[in-house]
Amino acid sequence: MEYEAFEGDDPIPALTITADVSGDFSKLQDRTVYVGVEDPGQLFGAAPSVSLAPNGLGIQLMLLTRSPNTKTGDFRSEIKVNVCMDSACRQQFAGSPFKVPYHVKVLPGLKFVEQGNINLAAKFGSVPLPSWSTVVVLPAGATNLRGAVFKRGFKILSDAAEVKTEGATVTLQARPVHVTSRELDLYVEAEAVTSTGRKVMLSETRPITYKMTAPDQSAVVYTPASGRLVRSSTSVEVMGGIFQMMSPQAEPFYVSARVEYLDASNGGLDDAKGKAWLVPNRVNTANNASDLLFPAEVRYGLNELCMLSGPRCMAPGHYVAKVILSTATGQDAPQSFLVHLDMEP
Repeated sequence: MEYEAFEGDDPIPALTITADVSGDFSKLQDRTVYVGVEDPGQLFGAAPSVSLAPNGLGIQLMLLTRSPNTKTGDFRSEIKVNVCMDSACRQQFAGSPFKVPYHVKVLPGLKFVEQGNINLAAKFGSVPLPSWSTVVVLPAGATNLRGAVFKRGFKILSDAAEVKTEGATVTLQARPVHVTSRELDLYVEAEAVTSTGRKVMLSETRPITYKMTAPDQSAVVYTPASGRLVRSSTSVEVMGGIFQMMSPQAEPFYVSARVEYLDASNGGLDDAKGKAWLVPNRVNTANNASDLLFPAEVRYGLNELCMLSGPRCMAPGHYVAKVILSTATGQDAPQSFLVHLDMEP
């Protein structure tokens, strides 16, 4: 047996040995045949699974490795198989024992340079939110390092943080969440190739604890800081964007939105001449899912009745509108955001 495997979650396959038996079977007279296995290299277990060979004229042994391949290096040895007439193996069959050599090479796998729990902590409404970076050890020739954040113990994506990779560097960036403590997993994977050309997807996981504490006073988190739309006078594409809001305990609340159009003297490069080109549509939702980050949002889009009328509505140019958002319960002071529109010919 010749095999290459990577350290970690690239299991070494079971070793199957088939032994043909020939001769006068009548001499067995229904006696029990005993099979013993020895592995001086301690890579494979000594208790094989024994079955009749597919041709019906021998036995087939299946040996499993003793433990996951957590240690790198060359493993060379010979498996010794004894076929006997008694349990003490004092009377062996002719040709027994026979030996099966193996050579298994365990290559360095994918792993974090540092181990242990990753701790992220922030106060609700604070900026910037915490980030964390580390370097992973990549197997030789490994490519396409990717990362994700899952809920602890499940392959379910979490929006509480995002992962970026560059080379062998992994960066974890916390995102706004409600006041609570979350148990997450940082998952990374990369494809590696053995010298024989076998492709293996390797992965590694580290636990994350992300704790968001209550603010000193009532606060609402808003995102993003601004929006931009680009529209051609001949296009019929419907465009829009979203401003999102979140309260500390995910309480449902109502949001009102109004629009102010800026002229050249107040930041608009062109005067919209009173044209109402932006339409805010209020959407209010209660948040019952732990990782649904924003329980309320305001969607905004272009006033299509104006846009479809072409140049008679607005001439090509750059326009700026201010969207002012207020919570009906007064949980926070009104917030304003700029929406830029580039009206192309």
